[in-house]
Amino acid sequence: MDSQTLPVGALLRQWRQRRRLSQLDLACDADISTRHLSFVETGRALPSREMLLQSERALARIADGTYGVCESCGNPIGKLRLQVFPRATLCVTCKQRQERR
Repeated sequence: MDSQTLPVGALLRQWRQRRRLSQLDLACDADISTRHLSFVETGRALPSREMLLQSERALARIADGTYGVCESCGNPIGKLRLQVFPRATLCVTCKQRQERR
């Protein structure tokens, strides 16, 4: 079975293992419970397409070192904002500006 036909959970597990991350490490980085991560990896839970896309983008930002940096202005996203919404890609100022448009 190649990577194109593997279930999302198996792909996630392979990705995590290639990076030598434990389930706990990845769960903390993604702000999800280790139980939920385990359920996704074993196929007992199937994430929505939108959640997969958001998670993919967040993991890519973690991998390339840009997690926590605003995609619009390049300034750091506040720690409190990331604690409340870990998948945030914009700082508060840029998000407010976007919402006013």
